[in-house]
Amino acid sequence: SISCYVRSVFFVSVIHSVDPGLSVAPRPNRKISGVVSSELLADCWDAGDYACARCGHVLYSSTAKFPGPCMWPSFRVGASPDALHENVVEEYNGYTCEVREIYCNSCRLFLGHMFEDGKERGDTSPDAHWRHCVLTLSLLFRPASQVAPSEGPATES
Repeated sequence: SISCYVRSVFFVSVIHSVDPGLSVAPRPNRKISGVVSSELLADCWDAGDYACARCGHVLYSSTAKFPGPCMWPSFRVGASPDALHENVVEEYNGYTCEVREIYCNSCRLFLGHMFEDGKERGDTSPDAHWRHCVLTLSLLFRPASQVAPSEGPATES
């Protein structure tokens, strides 16, 4: 079975073998997101980094997180310009804004989707633009107290 403690099935499933050159991820990904009924990191507001659960590449900083409208953790921007790989999705569930699939830029693990509706969907930051909805299964949270300054973008705030 798949859980935030047992991720091996997640890593070897269809979700990580998606060719990032495709315009749309295969539909079995919905089965994975449906397995997780409680997104543990959606309500985590501690300072730190969110790294790829498979390779450890830093994906997001807690400073970019906001309480989004969906059950998955929501972020406004990646931790660095090289944190994420993105593919534009031509049509996604009737959304009228631009939608992109997001992957770890290091190992290409599928992370979720980003929507160009952050400001409209609850992000109150002056920098609000994109809303990244990321599967908890794809993330490892590292508290700021456990992140070395050289590993960084995590900062205590």
